[in-house]
Amino acid sequence: MKKILYTMLFVFALGIQLEAQEKYSIVGYSMGFGTGDTNEFIDQSSFSGFQLEFGQYVLEDKFSVGIQSGFQSFYKELPKTTYPLENGAVTGKQYRYLSAVPILANGMFYPFGQETKVIPHVGLGVGTYYIDKQLDMGLTSLYTTTWHFGLAPQLGASFPINYKTSINLNAQYNMAVKTSDNPAENWLSVSVGFRFIY
Repeated sequence: MKKILYTMLFVFALGIQLEAQEKYSIVGYSMGFGTGDTNEFIDQSSFSGFQLEFGQYVLEDKFSVGIQSGFQSFYKELPKTTYPLENGAVTGKQYRYLSAVPILANGMFYPFGQETKVIPHVGLGVGTYYIDKQLDMGLTSLYTTTWHFGLAPQLGASFPINYKTSINLNAQYNMAVKTSDNPAENWLSVSVGFRFIY
């Protein structure tokens, strides 16, 4: 948990250093829906997550560049049953956990600019994912922490409340690519929050 907190503080520190005529920040609540190997490990949706983003508008507010982070936690409890092993079997409940922290540089394109009643955007994040994965059964615990290179295409829209504040909706597909020792982790995150311009 300390590693996650330090990572979040690092991203926040980077965010406040951005220099621009007009900057923004996004704070949002996110839900996660696993796909691929992530869904095979935990096939339940996550309702425990949040999103942070800091950015600046460029090129007449049609584009923005920034950094993004957040947290998404998946969990599943499997019923008591017997699981076969190479030299026998073990009986009990399984508890599975997966937590992810992205650290991404992102670029966004706003096709209609910032002066419309609805402000759609498309974008791409590139960076790294910190993945914390755990399986508990009885007195046995299997635990791994890894860093993955990752990509995150996204699509969303903002709905201005006033000149400085908008409601922000966003769908992002997180792709933490396979490492030499760990499978790829993939999930769709859907977030709702607020965008603040300053």
